[in-house]
Amino acid sequence: MNLLIFEYATSVGIDDTTFFNEGIFILKALLYDFNEINYFNNEKLNVYYLFSKKFFNKGYLEEWNNCKPILLDLNSDNITLNDWLKNNSKLYDACIFMAAEEDLQLYEFTKILEDNNVKLLTPSSDAVLLCSDKFKTYSYLNNHFYDENFLIETYLIDLNEYNLSNDKNYEKLFENYSYIFKNNDKMLIKPYDGVACKGIKLISSFNEFKEELINDNSSMQKIILQKYISGQPCSVSLISNGEEAFPLSLNSQEIKFNKNKVEYIGGQVPFNHIMEYKAIEIAKKVVESIHGLKGYVGVDLIISEFDEIFILEINSRLTTPFVALQKLTDKNLCLTILNSVYDNQYSNLNILGRINFKKVGHSLKIKYI
Repeated sequence: MNLLIFEYATSVGIDDTTFFNEGIFILKALLYDFNEINYFNNEKLNVYYLFSKKFFNKGYLEEWNNCKPILLDLNSDNITLNDWLKNNSKLYDACIFMAAEEDLQLYEFTKILEDNNVKLLTPSSDAVLLCSDKFKTYSYLNNHFYDENFLIETYLIDLNEYNLSNDKNYEKLFENYSYIFKNNDKMLIKPYDGVACKGIKLISSFNEFKEELINDNSSMQKIILQKYISGQPCSVSLISNGEEAFPLSLNSQEIKFNKNKVEYIGGQVPFNHIMEYKAIEIAKKVVESIHGLKGYVGVDLIISEFDEIFILEINSRLTTPFVALQKLTDKNLCLTILNSVYDNQYSNLNILGRINFKKVGHSLKIKYI
């Protein structure tokens, strides 16, 4: 059995160390576990991983001696990672990978692998597409859980309907959306396909909203306005076989507000909270409602100051708490994912200890507590 592993930033060799250094932690967590698995379902497991040639460290050959690197120089070969996957992924039986939802990147990789009949240890392309578009996720949950109280007031604004270079169109925008701010509620501006708090800003009035649109240089075509809920940001990590989800942990998230910008800077795995079991119950219910969510899944949520739980989004990909969980679980986490996806079997995992992780500069600092 041939297994392919890749993480986008470390595969293509992105020079932005913020993305590269975060990506390498997830890749190393995957390699550590898969390096220990010699056989699966009575077949020899041959593990291969993609890595940018310009950043490859020969020490990786010794550290993960059972995993074989495939070194890429996409710029020299004048191809993209999409091209490489289209041409080569059919050589592999299964794949687990990490990429961002932005610009449908995660969806496109997933669809290529599906089209080449590669077994995914990650969610299906349909599930990824639903979760990548944050408003589609909200609409889906609103339709399926309309009688629940865990959804946050959310609006989608299609900026293609407005030529905002013309000031009169801001008046039209005001007519359509000023009512959102009538109670002076704080709102979050979010990209509809954002990741890790990127592009999220906190505003308190339509004038601040207008100012953000005027100063925005990202050429976003669609944005989400979502009511700001004060409380403890959290996530729930789960493993799913596509039908049943098995919660691993509740995790805290440390969010920093820098002026009006929102930044994710770390968290704790696992996290003890009086509402832990309720949060996990809701996350499990949400994941199980979406067909095709399998492998590792993360659900972001807020526990309000009044101990109410609100769902923010569903991450159909590996998230940073995976790095901590790989170190803390008493069984091989990646083998658990294999068993879940292939055989619908799940062995209960015990979490031994607790980890704080924090972004420091362009790296990730991990501390056992």
